[in-house]
This record gives sequence, structure tokens and C-alpha cells, in this order.
Amino acid sequence: MSMTSCLRAALLLFALLPALAGFGLDVPPLTGRVVDRAGVFGTGGAAEIENAIREFEQATGGGQMAVLTVKTLDGTPIETFGIAVMDKWKIGRKDKDDGVILIIAVDDRKTRLEVGYGFEGAINDARAGDVLRSLAPYFRENRYAAGTVHAVGMVQKFVTGKAPEVSCICPGLYTCRKLSSAWVT
Repeated sequence: MSMTSCLRAALLLFALLPALAGFGLDVPPLTGRVVDRAGVFGTGGAAEIENAIREFEQATGGGQMAVLTVKTLDGTPIETFGIAVMDKWKIGRKDKDDGVILIIAVDDRKTRLEVGYGFEGAINDARAGDVLRSLAPYFRENRYAAGTVHAVGMVQKFVTGKAPEVSCICPGLYTCRKLSSAWVT
């Protein structure tokens, strides 16, 4: 391919980017640590997830985490949507890029863990897959909040080497239990 052809292709792609950006799912605004657009957590569940994330952020010395649920991706690949969410929300400290976003598309039965470069050593693709696979038993029982608290605990274990000590998963709905390294593998 000649230099002129490459330049033409690059200019065409650059010209089409605004049009291509209009397609796909819109990224909702970041309104807190938990953005439950699918409405699966309830008030108590969202509060438990927020508490787990706060504990994660304290244990990591400032790393950040957020959770987003949507009903459907409307055909948008979850990988594409995840990158768009990470770009828009900018989770993690700028100088450390230590952010994590858990995305749950309920009706599509898809999940994604977007990990900033600052945590990629601790949460490689295999470990991200472990976190996502651990959600299945909870989600099959429609226990989205409990599964998400579990996932936050796994992320904390991978980043800090230590699991959260105690977690009350949705008081009144689920029982409190001590978390150990056996719980988070």
C-alpha cells in the first residue's frame, strides 16, 4: 500500500469517526459508585455494594471502583461499551490509572470488568475472568447485589493480597458471613 493510499484511508477514517460515534449505546453519566440503570440492586443492595467499594478504595490506598448495570447493550459489543464507559467515567487516579469498572448487562447476560493499567499486574485477563465467572451462581438466583459484593471482594483480594474481613450482604435478604481466602480464590 502506497503512502498516498494510507493517508487517504486515515483521512477517510478520521472523517467518519463522528458519524460512527453516533451509533451504539449511550454511556450513562457517573452519578456514584453504583449506577444501577437495570434496577436490579434495590436500595439495600446498592448500599452494600457502595460499602464494599468504599472498603476496597480504603484498602488500596485510593484506587477506585464503580459498578454499572444496564438492561441491554442493544447489540453493542460489551468490549466496545466497556471501553466507552472507562473513557467517559475516568475511574482511577490520573497519575496511577488504578480504576476498575464492573459492567453488568442483565438481559443480555453479559458482564465485563474494565481494569485500568495501574491494576493490570494484579488483575490480569485470567483473574478478571475468574471474577466474572464467580458471578454466575449469584446471578442465576437473581442475587445481583450479593454477587457484585462478592466480585468487589475478589478484586480487593487480587489487588491487595487480602480479602475483606467481614461483609454483610444485603442485611435482611442474605446472611452476614466472614470472608476468607477460601471464599476469594
